[in-house]
Amino acid sequence: MQNIIRIPLGGVLNADGFASAIGSWDVSGLTSVSNSATTGALASTVVPSGGSGATFTFATTSGGVVSVAVTSSGSGYKDGDVISVVIPAGTINATGSSVTVTLSVESDMIDGGGNEGYISCPSDGILAFVIPDTASAYDTWLIKQLQDEHARDWTIKIAGGTAGNYVDITKRINNVLIEALQKPNSHPLLVLPAGVTVSNLYLD
Repeated sequence: MQNIIRIPLGGVLNADGFASAIGSWDVSGLTSVSNSATTGALASTVVPSGGSGATFTFATTSGGVVSVAVTSSGSGYKDGDVISVVIPAGTINATGSSVTVTLSVESDMIDGGGNEGYISCPSDGILAFVIPDTASAYDTWLIKQLQDEHARDWTIKIAGGTAGNYVDITKRINNVLIEALQKPNSHPLLVLPAGVTVSNLYLD
């Protein structure tokens, strides 16, 4: 009964990962900076994918060391994208004119690591049940997977869950579990309601 469930991921940048490391950015055009300054959250553009919504804050220390933080993770980003941010003159930028800095997106900068995640269904186990998030956030669903002598917990992080759609989301996850168990080697795809995306998937 070996099978996998395919989980489409939303292409959300990992706010605590390599995208927030200044060494990942090309800041070669930023030749002069102001000390102890910050840009505030700056919007970004991206090519070639349809990613959007990520914002970044650049700051400098009293010694002029530049750092970056992901202030909004956005969604829809893919491995190979190039994100551009324009740092205007003033704030940290002392070059006298705006400077564009870029980030080349790699899979390890994206929650879940890419465009699709997978829940494995080993032959010696069973995907037992789904536990929906009924708290105010409606952003975490758990799948209990039972195997010989131990259990595994899958966590699905969801954006767009609400009090009005969490039952539908739970049913859709449950239905794809049933399909995976009933149809070996079918590799079914989880299809969520419009406006709902999976931002991350991981095994606890």
